[in-house]
Amino acid sequence: MTRLGALLAALPVLLTTPGYAHEIRPAYLDMRETAPDEFAVVWKVPAQGDMRLGLYASLPKPCIEKAEPARSIVDRAYLERRTVACSGGLRGGEIGINGLKSTMTEALVRIEYENGDTEVVRLVPDAPSFVVAGAQTSLEVAQTYSSLGVDHILSGLDHLLFVLALMLLIRDRGMLVKTITAFSAAIRT
Repeated sequence: MTRLGALLAALPVLLTTPGYAHEIRPAYLDMRETAPDEFAVVWKVPAQGDMRLGLYASLPKPCIEKAEPARSIVDRAYLERRTVACSGGLRGGEIGINGLKSTMTEALVRIEYENGDTEVVRLVPDAPSFVVAGAQTSLEVAQTYSSLGVDHILSGLDHLLFVLALMLLIRDRGMLVKTITAFSAAIRT
């Protein structure tokens, strides 16, 4: 059976089953050092209407808020913006997400230091906290984002069917890689 024949044979099954698409909406903690030991913090948590997940960012003990946080719900997300001063910096301190253990979601933490160094950590219910290292290599950052993307693709039937359809329709492996790359880049814009 040809690839096109296999796709055409599967088409009736795909058309008679309800569509299924899943989303990935992890919590997101973004910290940017704006002055020595001072960070602009954005905390984003999935929400539906006025209800949000009961997740709360826990920063290292020396971090104190400089003002009351600004809170809002925008585009199905609860947003909290604040500025914190962390005496002695973040390195060696523990950042955690309270409430993560009782969910099925994840949290992504991104810290950008004044000198340009970056640290990105993926927190999961089994490991809801980490000790801040202070910087990561570009490879370590890429590995974090790659593992998040691969898990998302493998956990969604819609993604697997899309990749299967591409494999059936596009015979040239180089063209297949270009097509998948172009599709992934188009989603980001």
